[in-house]
Amino acid sequence: MFAACVRALAGKGHLALPLRPHGTAALYRPYTKKTTGIVGLPVVTNAREVLLSCYQRTLDMLEPLPEKYGYRISVDKLTRHRMSVLEKFSVDAEAEKELGLQLEEAIEHAEDEMFLIGMVAKEKPWINAEGVDPFRDGRPLDEVPSAKVNMLWGGVVVESEAELLRLAEEHERLKEEREQPEIDRWREDLAKRGVEE
Repeated sequence: MFAACVRALAGKGHLALPLRPHGTAALYRPYTKKTTGIVGLPVVTNAREVLLSCYQRTLDMLEPLPEKYGYRISVDKLTRHRMSVLEKFSVDAEAEKELGLQLEEAIEHAEDEMFLIGMVAKEKPWINAEGVDPFRDGRPLDEVPSAKVNMLWGGVVVESEAELLRLAEEHERLKEEREQPEIDRWREDLAKRGVEE
């Protein structure tokens, strides 16, 4: 009876148990993932350890960035959340379900994030064009004397948030104007066919 149950489970992919000729299980081991199902993304046999190591390095790399810098806060929260999920669930499949992605994907994300953190730390994007570091002065960027917010939007350097909002509204208006003739043609075509929207 036991051998029949083991064969049935092994046949459905629930267990990876090599059977002895007389039907008893020779080795009990949990089911291991053979593929990620994603082209170019190999299975990492010790994914949990690698991922926890990546997350610890990510947190270490965030240290030089200003504490109130939005990017640092965001990455710190995400990394700590994912670490807590790995600590909460001891089974990789359960952790993957909670995270919404495979551990191998999370490793790639963490490696990409570490690369980006290195670039951010090198370039210091929080320092404005005049070389004023608002985080070092302890004041918001608006309150730093003679500081200008230089934002690149569509290849245009924008000096203020108001100008940025004006450009965004103009962009939306032009987009609607550009799309309106296509929408009108679509409605006319539906009307010719006698189909209601």
